[in-house]
Amino acid sequence: MPAEVMDAIDGANATSAPADRLVAQEDAALVAGAKTGDARAFELLVQRHEGKIFSLAYRMTRNRRTPKTSCSRASKKRSFI
Repeated sequence: MPAEVMDAIDGANATSAPADRLVAQEDAALVAGAKTGDARAFELLVQRHEGKIFSLAYRMTRNRRTPKTSCSRASKKRSFI
């Protein structure tokens, strides 16, 4: 895992509860995997955070249909990473 990712995790570990640290570490590992083309890692990230992703897209568009389509397209293209 890149040093920057490990430093970010260590920084989060200093202020987070143990469960939050574990999630941050898992997410960092999944992001690293997704960046190298691991489709399963990307899929797990999207599943884990799809509510937040949809909420952000909804706030940006103010239309429930548009964010759903946008999230779906972005997920297929892996454009979040």
